[in-house]
Amino acid sequence: MTKTKINPYRKTYNIEIVDKINENGNTYVKLLHNPAFMGSINVESDEFKINGKEPAIYKNNSDYYLVEKDLDYVEVNLNWKKRLNIMQQNLGNAIFRHFIDASTDFEILNYKVNERGSYIDIKAKDLRFLTMNNLEEMTNYTINSNLIIKNTEDSIEIDGLGKIFYQGPNLSRTGEVSILFIRNVSKKEEYLRIYLIAGEYAYKYARNALNNLNNIKMYLGSNSLSEVFSDVKKLKSGLLDENLKLKEESKLEENLTNLNKNPNKDKSNLEDNLNKYEKKDEISKLEKKLEVKDKTNLNTDKDKTIKEPTLITDSYNNLEEGNKDKNDKNKSIKSSEDKKIPNKEKKLDDLEDTDISNKKEISDNIEDTKVSDENKDLIDKDSSDKKEDEKDLKTQKTNTTNAKYNANKDLKNAVKMFKNYATNVNGINYIYKILTDINITELKAVSTELLRENDFVQIYGIKCLNKSKLMIFRSQNLNFNLKEIFDKLQKSYNFTGSGNLFTLNIECDTNDMKELMEIFLIEIRRALA
Repeated sequence: MTKTKINPYRKTYNIEIVDKINENGNTYVKLLHNPAFMGSINVESDEFKINGKEPAIYKNNSDYYLVEKDLDYVEVNLNWKKRLNIMQQNLGNAIFRHFIDASTDFEILNYKVNERGSYIDIKAKDLRFLTMNNLEEMTNYTINSNLIIKNTEDSIEIDGLGKIFYQGPNLSRTGEVSILFIRNVSKKEEYLRIYLIAGEYAYKYARNALNNLNNIKMYLGSNSLSEVFSDVKKLKSGLLDENLKLKEESKLEENLTNLNKNPNKDKSNLEDNLNKYEKKDEISKLEKKLEVKDKTNLNTDKDKTIKEPTLITDSYNNLEEGNKDKNDKNKSIKSSEDKKIPNKEKKLDDLEDTDISNKKEISDNIEDTKVSDENKDLIDKDSSDKKEDEKDLKTQKTNTTNAKYNANKDLKNAVKMFKNYATNVNGINYIYKILTDINITELKAVSTELLRENDFVQIYGIKCLNKSKLMIFRSQNLNFNLKEIFDKLQKSYNFTGSGNLFTLNIECDTNDMKELMEIFLIEIRRALA
C-alpha cells in the first residue's frame, strides 16, 4: 500500500534521497518514496513543494526532482486544504457510484474527481427525478452514519456496503465528507452526466443558494421561503405580487404628480405604464370568454340525464333561465297587446329576484342548464325608444357587476365541491373524474386554485364523440415531474398534447380515454411511492 493510503492526514515529510543525477550544474534527486498522490485518469493530483519550492522534474525521468544543493534529505510539504477537498469529493463520488450500481440498472461509463466537485457518466437517456432524489438521500445517509473506512490498494471497504473501486488518498470515516448534493444533470449524446459537489464546496454552494433565495424572498415580499416558488410563478405569468404592485403604483402616482407640475412632459410613457400595471379582474377575463350555447344540437343521448357542473357559469345560466321565463311571459304580452318590445324594466327587476332566490340552487346543483338566445334577439329588435335603451343599459351594467360577484363566489363553491370528489390515499388527495359538457376555461380556473393547495393530484377525462381530452394537474409541493411521465408513456401509447412539471393537456381517441387515465394514475402513484 502506498504512503498516501497509509497516512493521508500527514502534511510534512522529511524523505531520504536514494539517488542523484548531476547535469549542467543542476542536481536532480530520487526520493525513497513520494508522499504526494500524482493523480490518475479519474482523480486530480495533489499539490506539493520540495524544500519550499514548486517541484521541477528531470526531463528524462519523472522520479527525479531538482534541488538547489547536495543534500541527504529533502522536506516535502503537501497542500493540505486541496488534499482534503479532493478526498471529500472523491469519497462522496465513490459512495454515490455504489448506490447507482446497487439500486439501478444503469451502467457507469466514467467518473472524474477534482478539488471543486466531481461527475459520473451513466449509460441512460433519461433519469427520473425520484431516482435522483433517492440516490442523493442514500449517499447522505451513509455519510452521516460516520462509518469506518478500510483502505486497500485500489479500493475502499465500508461496513454494509462492501468494496468500492477507489484511487488516491482517502478519509478514515464517511462523516468527514459532511454533505453531498447533486448539482446538475446534463444530457450528452448517448449518456447522462451527473455533477456532484461535496464537503466544504457543497456547504458554500448551499449557503450561496440560500442567500439568493432569501434575497428573492425579500424582493418579492414573500412571507416565507416556502412561498417563494409560488410567488415567482405568479410573477412569471404576469400576476405580480401585491407588494410589487403597490411599489409600481406608488411610482406611477409620483410620475403623475410630476406630470401635473410639468404639463409639457411627454405623457406616452406614463400611459403605457398605467396600462401595463392596471389591475385586471381575472373573473372578467373569464366572463368575456363565456358564450351562450344552444345545447340541444350537441347532445342527442336521451339516456344522459346527469351532467357535470359548469362551475362559474352556474350563476350566469340561472340568470339566463330567469330571462327565458320572462321571455315566455313577454311573448304572451306581445300576442295579446301586439307590442314588438316587452317591458324591459320589469324583466330586469325579475332577473334580480331570480338571482337572489337561486343562490342556494347555484351552489348545490350539479346539472348543466340550457340557455335561450331569445333575449338577445329581443334586444337587437329594440329601437323604439332611446330613453328606454339608456335605462336598459344602466340596468345591464348593474347586473354585470352582480354577475361578477356571483362568478367569484361560484368559483369558490366549485373548488369546494371538487374537493369533495377527492379520495385520500397515503396523504395524497386524488380527484379522478370523467366530465361531459364542461367549460374548459372554467375547469382550468378551478384546477389552478387546487394546484396552489398542498397534496392534490387531479386527473380529468373530458369525453367527446371521437376525440377526448385528458387534463392532469399536481400540487406545487409534490415532488415529481408530470412531463417525464408524459414523455415515458407517449413512447408506448397513442396520444398527443403538451405539458410541464405541473400540468398536462392531452388529446386522445375517446375509446382510449379511460385506459390512459388509469395508466397515468398508476405512473403518478409510482412516482409518489
